[in-house]
Amino acid sequence: MSSEGVKEDCLGWAARDPSGLLSPYKFSRRTVGSDDVSIRITHCGVCYADVAWTRNEHGDSKYPLVPGYCFRIPENYPLALAAPLLCAGITVYTPMMRHKMNQPGKSLGVIGLGGLGHMAVKFGKAFGLKVTVFSTSISKKEEALNLLGADHFVVSSDQEQMKAMAKSLNFIIDTASGDHPFDPYMSLLKTGGILALVGFPSEVKFSPGSLNIGMKTVSGSKTGGTKDIPKMMDFCAAQKIYPKIELIPIDYANEALERLIKRDVKYRFVIDIENSLKCRLIGKEGSFLGKRNHKERENGRQKALSRVVCTFLAQWAINSTSITCLSRESIVEIIGIVMSCYLPVIYLEIKFLEKLASLVPRIYI
Repeated sequence: MSSEGVKEDCLGWAARDPSGLLSPYKFSRRTVGSDDVSIRITHCGVCYADVAWTRNEHGDSKYPLVPGYCFRIPENYPLALAAPLLCAGITVYTPMMRHKMNQPGKSLGVIGLGGLGHMAVKFGKAFGLKVTVFSTSISKKEEALNLLGADHFVVSSDQEQMKAMAKSLNFIIDTASGDHPFDPYMSLLKTGGILALVGFPSEVKFSPGSLNIGMKTVSGSKTGGTKDIPKMMDFCAAQKIYPKIELIPIDYANEALERLIKRDVKYRFVIDIENSLKCRLIGKEGSFLGKRNHKERENGRQKALSRVVCTFLAQWAINSTSITCLSRESIVEIIGIVMSCYLPVIYLEIKFLEKLASLVPRIYI
């Protein structure tokens, strides 16, 4: 934290009180020592834990509070896509490995299809399991089967569909945090079956017979440790397991938290820290760029804009993100600047640029 006479050379976004509202916050860090590790932070995932900590839901938050975390990422893994693995990914990976849910040919049920659920489906398929998704919403069927590759989809409120699945599953990962009955799901487990609870409903109730008959197990799990995370990261890199994300600038953090509460995200928000901060510096007097001469500022602007566009194009190519909107005119301007920066001998008509911009889903700066 900053102190009198110490230069505030770091920038984060902090909550100052239990309202949870995030805003820019300058602070200082001590000089990196010989036994320290300097870490470059490029992206940060957004999950419900950020809501809980910034709004003091557990009663032990200390303000100002800057949420977030970082970890070593395999070189061949996209940084933006790695962020959700450190929360949603490790939360479901840990109990799956603990209970040996990585046995090809066995069956897995996934309750809920949010940030945790969609990662459970991806891990299940990578492990060679037959995956069934359970949801109260039929609208999730298309994405469960065609986008995520689940084998079956069941509307959990449909008693006939649930009865048809009786004693068919070896494992169940329960990611739902809303209150829901447990007995119907326990009846879907085979003898010796395991239900791992990673969601946080207000209560867990089931009859003793649901547990005792069939020698079933109910296990709770919160997240994973530092020994498990590198193994999970390496597994995801090797198997090309990528979360579905919505990439956002840091200025959108408060809106993202509100949308997260409303479950309005598919499937995880990721803050583009590096490009957000660079774009905030573009052309601002008194900023790092503002202190340079005009030519240096233009070069810096071109490089920053180029990085934004290149990052977008890479993510767009693997069809894994949606990005907070910018006007089409601004997209045309950005593409024009990038083209003039890297291809000075090629002249593109404005109609071509407009056509290209119309193909770009959404971008931010």
